[in-house]
Amino acid sequence: MSLLAALGHGDGAVVLLAATSLALYALLGHRTWVLWGPPSPALAEPAAGLGVIRALIAALPLLGLLASVGGISDTFRDLSLVQGGAATRHAGAGIGMALTATQAGLVAAIPALIWEGVIDRRAHRLSERHA
Repeated sequence: MSLLAALGHGDGAVVLLAATSLALYALLGHRTWVLWGPPSPALAEPAAGLGVIRALIAALPLLGLLASVGGISDTFRDLSLVQGGAATRHAGAGIGMALTATQAGLVAAIPALIWEGVIDRRAHRLSERHA
């Protein structure tokens, strides 16, 4: 199975969502340490890394949506194999799990967006001081 095919299913996209969230929050923590921590050579470029952070923030809701679409697709495929009343219970559970992935993407992105705004303001102020 190719990487794109695996990501089309809920599980692969959820793993990618989690890895992206982890990378994003590590970068946010690092930039926070650089901008508010002890003086370091990294302060020469206060806005360094903000483009990557912004790209990851934008990707999180999309990865959540990808996981949802994959999960719903898996649910409909599985429904074709299930008979009777169990199909209704199975569909409800599968769609609920799929929508949780979209929610996870938003829950990870919204605080990161606010944190990035704080970092951006700090970087801007430091740039003005050094200019």
